[in-house]
Amino acid sequence: MKKWWKLWAPLALLVILTPLGLWIPGLFGAGGAWGEWEATELKKIIGYVPRGMKGLGGLWHAPAANYGIGGLPDGLGYVASAVMGVAVIVLAGFAIGRVLSKDGRKRKDQR
Repeated sequence: MKKWWKLWAPLALLVILTPLGLWIPGLFGAGGAWGEWEATELKKIIGYVPRGMKGLGGLWHAPAANYGIGGLPDGLGYVASAVMGVAVIVLAGFAIGRVLSKDGRKRKDQR
């Protein structure tokens, strides 16, 4: 278990610090979080909307728009989103690892 601590502790710290991405731009009057601009906001920033963004802007609607999860405050919703994202990636990694390790054992047994 000790060896996993070196992985999970920094990851947990990053998850807890995720709301800083929302709060720091607001503190400095920098607008929204970096990279999360809508087309209208991007037009204000750079003067135009990229062609691809015009055509695909309304294609995807986030399951938890603005990180609003079950009425949680913005910061906690952001942390909950980070936890869910980490969980999906970890579970996918374990699943892929399990499939690959079974495949490796099958090939080893066939020798």
